[in-house]
Amino acid sequence: METSFVFAQYSTNINNVIKQTFVTTQRIKICEHFNFKKIYSICDNFIVTYDTNKLYIFEPTSNELLFHMEFSNTIQDIAFVKNNIYVWKNDLEIVHIAVVELESLILATLYNKQYHLCMDICLEFISKVLQLLETSKQLHLISVLNNKLSNQKAATKMQPIFDKIKEMNQKESTHTLLKRNIVLVENLHMNKEIEIPSIKFEQEDPEKDLQIILKQYKLNKTHRTIDIPEVQHLLDTFTGDEMFLKFKAFQEYVTTNLNEDATEWCRLQYLKNISIRDISATTLSSEAKDYLTEAVIKENEPYRFSCECGYPTPKCYKYPPTYFNTALDVLHIAKDELKILRAVPYLWQYALKFNVQGPRLAVLIQYGELEFFKDYTLLLPYDQWHDIVGYYIKIRNKGVCVNCDNKIDLEDLISWTDLAKIIVESIGARNTIRLLKNYSLFIPKGSLDPNFYQTCIFANSVVNEYRPCREKSGLIFQFLNNLDSSNQDKLQDKIAKYFTHKHVASKKGYYMKSSRESGECGMCKLPLDNDILLDCLPSTNCKHKFHKFCLEQSDNTSRNCNLC
Repeated sequence: METSFVFAQYSTNINNVIKQTFVTTQRIKICEHFNFKKIYSICDNFIVTYDTNKLYIFEPTSNELLFHMEFSNTIQDIAFVKNNIYVWKNDLEIVHIAVVELESLILATLYNKQYHLCMDICLEFISKVLQLLETSKQLHLISVLNNKLSNQKAATKMQPIFDKIKEMNQKESTHTLLKRNIVLVENLHMNKEIEIPSIKFEQEDPEKDLQIILKQYKLNKTHRTIDIPEVQHLLDTFTGDEMFLKFKAFQEYVTTNLNEDATEWCRLQYLKNISIRDISATTLSSEAKDYLTEAVIKENEPYRFSCECGYPTPKCYKYPPTYFNTALDVLHIAKDELKILRAVPYLWQYALKFNVQGPRLAVLIQYGELEFFKDYTLLLPYDQWHDIVGYYIKIRNKGVCVNCDNKIDLEDLISWTDLAKIIVESIGARNTIRLLKNYSLFIPKGSLDPNFYQTCIFANSVVNEYRPCREKSGLIFQFLNNLDSSNQDKLQDKIAKYFTHKHVASKKGYYMKSSRESGECGMCKLPLDNDILLDCLPSTNCKHKFHKFCLEQSDNTSRNCNLC
């Protein structure tokens, strides 16, 4: 499958980005003596090189120049980070050029709600977009632009793309119907006489296997957990597809002879044996995959920890599905992923691992599992936190699903305090306060407990002033989370003293400590030099120092060094 790339120079001006993408349509023949001392590979497809003031990107097999840029100053050096090129010029200016797949660029602008930019890119590369729609599984999402563009003239220009998406949807429907039809082919040899030699053999009873399975079926009516070794041995001789056909035949056998419906029992037995033998769903036929999928759905349906639309309810993370590994395997091969997630909402955390963009960002907050939510949000920018808080207010204050507005059970939904503390860890205390002020009318009184405010003050005092890096931020939250109730009260007293000294010392609010300590505390790994944990003590047997507060809460009254 052909992949289309866009070369774009970074700029805060969106129009500049668009202009740079035009360069990709120009192809210039390189002269035969093209030769440079340094060449680099990028995107596994292109070669990058440069001379004193020009940068070139070309395709090595065709000897064609795909992109070139001339600089007014001499190029000092170039560096690469993944598919990004950084050009360092001798005037100390750095130019950033990104090589982006066209499909990824279109979807990224769509997810970021940059609808007009998304449209401009589609129109500039309309022929490529029409080609990509033939093979892409996600590009059809740009059909939403039809409703998002207020400019009728712009929507008219996009009409060929909308028509192509409609055509591809119709083709997909027709293809599905043809797959299900049975085509009869005439036998060209039916009029020829065929002589079959007479062979004596012992005819096998076709119902013998079904009668053995029937023993297990009857036993499970009264004892659901007991397995008959003879039946298990028989099933172990079948492949995944053979076992599927055998259970389908058994369903008909029970209907004919006992006038009973054994469908549910057969599905469960099939799921159970596939799981026990660890048979991969990818090795099964399409019919067997569908049968196994239905088995997973029916086995987990009674518990219903999802909304009617398929989004999870907050407590679903507590209830993993039966035959978990097989259920996860089925999710990866499912034709309709949402159908599986509606029945087994626990699996949302695995579905989100590969796609947490756009609308699925809302699922993170509704899923309810704190550590999972934290893992995927710590690196989010301020704007996306703005969206998440909006989603959270809708769920918490209205008690409805963020996707469909149906009422849901809010048990185990992340609390305001936990949400706010994660935001502090992600974007800092000052930005968190600024963000929450925008929603102050929607935050119930008392929802943010003292622990949140302690976190803001402590994080701002230690991280912002001394070491503004994510590693130290993580240590601060680890330190705060390990405090018990009595030590939280002690920390509260120290924070109160910090404010007293800081604001009494001068009208400007500047507080100068009488002594300075360098290095880190040997216990909490935070700087010894901070405004709240002032008191420091040396170890009795070495030169390492600790916060007095850390020694007290660890009961290390002898002051023995835990590092030495």
